[in-house]
Amino acid sequence: MPVWRYAQAIRRYAKLFIRLHGFTVSRRITPAVAVRVRPKPISRFSLMRGLRGVMKRSSGNVFQQFRAALRNLVALQYTPSIAYKHAHARENLQAALEHRFKKIAARQTRISAFDRIHNIFIANAPKDYSLMHLPDDINEYEIGEFIGGGQNAAVYELRDLKRSTSNDDPLSKNGEEQLAVKMIYNFNFNEPAELLWTDCRSELLPLASTSQIPSGSIANFRPLRRSHPNIIRIHTAFLSEWKQLARAERYYPAVLPSVENYGCIPANPRTLYVVMQRYQMTLDSYMDKVALNYLKAHVMFGQLLEAVAYLYDQKISHRDLKANNILLNFNSQDQCPHLVLSDFGCALSTGSWKLHYKKPDMELGGNIAHLPPEVVNAQPSSSTWINYSKADIWAAGLIGYEIFDRTWFSEREQLLDAATSVDFSQPLFIGTPLGHIMESMLQKDPEKRVEPNVAADVINMMLFRIGDGIVGLLKGCMLEGWRIGHSINALLASTSKTIQCLSERIDAGLDEMISLYAADTILSRRVMDPVECQLRTTFISRTERDHVWAAVCYFEERD
Repeated sequence: MPVWRYAQAIRRYAKLFIRLHGFTVSRRITPAVAVRVRPKPISRFSLMRGLRGVMKRSSGNVFQQFRAALRNLVALQYTPSIAYKHAHARENLQAALEHRFKKIAARQTRISAFDRIHNIFIANAPKDYSLMHLPDDINEYEIGEFIGGGQNAAVYELRDLKRSTSNDDPLSKNGEEQLAVKMIYNFNFNEPAELLWTDCRSELLPLASTSQIPSGSIANFRPLRRSHPNIIRIHTAFLSEWKQLARAERYYPAVLPSVENYGCIPANPRTLYVVMQRYQMTLDSYMDKVALNYLKAHVMFGQLLEAVAYLYDQKISHRDLKANNILLNFNSQDQCPHLVLSDFGCALSTGSWKLHYKKPDMELGGNIAHLPPEVVNAQPSSSTWINYSKADIWAAGLIGYEIFDRTWFSEREQLLDAATSVDFSQPLFIGTPLGHIMESMLQKDPEKRVEPNVAADVINMMLFRIGDGIVGLLKGCMLEGWRIGHSINALLASTSKTIQCLSERIDAGLDEMISLYAADTILSRRVMDPVECQLRTTFISRTERDHVWAAVCYFEERD
């Protein structure tokens, strides 16, 4: 029983005593008690001291019970415990803080489901093994077969001798390192090899760690902030002695440190070696050898756009997008291949999209066939500035058209074999959301060209295949048919009550849509292709509310 209830019982005993024996008895025995009782009713503790003497002199049953009760009450004097005091102090402090910061708390924004899901997928990103230590001496590797070469480098298979016997290494497969080395051509062995760091600054953008680069070797170097699943991994780069590798005299004889090229053999020739992850084949070879279906085409195109969007967010233009610079890995032909973007030798990474095109011999990009009109049509002058912000999305649109166009030809042959009457005047994706986004990617006016983030969102949203697909999902979330033409961020910032109600409804629809998309990704990860699951995870961890709202417009029916 609580102490205060016990005190109430004692108070009732006191009232009963006074009613039975009157004030006269109390006045004769303890006059002070009667004076206290007369002006106001007896309280819980006011009569305890005065009545204690009365109880000692009484021998009646009522007095004995009253005396026993008083003894117990004195023995059970209430003293709050330390825990109670601390809890009471915390409650008082919390009440004071809530009152003091009430206005600030009212201004705090609610974290939406969209943002919570976005943060969860960012926090649970897969571990990156790119920072694992690898040797910085070419003699500690075993160099294998020649893979390919270009104007500036040759690529070979590579194996780390120290890790070749380890089956637990995450970079290995069947006990063998899946690595490759790019040997940069040193066109002048008479100059210090350290100059290659500056010459290859763009090539080293995906470098996992810049600790191998000597301090001050590369001025204003802006590497990628973190690794990305669709950007090639460069594990290390180092200067080491030149080695005569297989097929060197056949594929790049003009850059060899030979008597024919230099008149004498240069002393201690060195060059730059770049160690990276090895992939099976290029996109161009894959499309020639493997039959595509629309799911694999969508997943590959989505990965390409995720890579372009990642570079776009860091103000980096690749400027050499082509099928031969896109590498693929896969375990079987039925699996969706894992795609990465490689060869950053022509990349523009100055912190600005603009290039001052003053001289005709300036490098504008590696693959002229995939350069956008604003670059191809530029004329060198003191007032000419080329904006590369939408250059990569143009090249990605051309590559995407090549991917889906080959898919269309493959399915056309199947339909012809089945004697089906179909109009083949246009690819099958024309008039679909895929066709709308590719049309926007290939706009000649860069101002009308879509941003890479929005294009990637459209392709990723099309991967939702439950029920009626993404179109049915947008209808269920009431995100279809608005056609407002404004960004969701602008709507949320509006002070108009009508627009605020509208934006809240759209915001709730986006929360519901991304929640269902994330739930589908999580629940289906055991049966879904792992590459598609990785693509969806990248999409959810990257996307923003404004980009998704802009992507919804491409699923609207057009007149």
